Amino acid sequence: MLVSSAMRTIQTAEMLMAAWRDIDRQPVPSVEIKEQGYLAPAETWMELIRISNATTQGIWIVGHNPGISDLVTQLTGDYLGMATADVVHIHLNLDDWADIRSLCGAVMSHHTGRGA
Repeated sequence: MLVSSAMRTIQTAEMLMAAWRDIDRQPVPSVEIKEQGYLAPAETWMELIRISNATTQGIWIVGHNPGISDLVTQLTGDYLGMATADVVHIHLNLDDWADIRSLCGAVMSHHTGRGA
């Protein structure tokens, strides 16, 4: 899990980890607080993903807009207008994190966090 260094995103990550443990999901993801993730543009998140451990099977990102919405658009070509506490699941068509690029993914699901 890549998390912006903002207090609010760190708290969100802590809640996600607690929920993960409560449902007894294994393995529990590791959390990496990223200073460069604070109000980061999509390009910064792409670089952080690119340098992730090659054995990591999936990555959660907890960050801010407009960077997160822009990241979804860059990866998938779909504009979702992510709002606070939204979660989007993206399937990436790549063999290694270093290969991440524009339009390499597809939105699998989008869940709004604050109800309609």
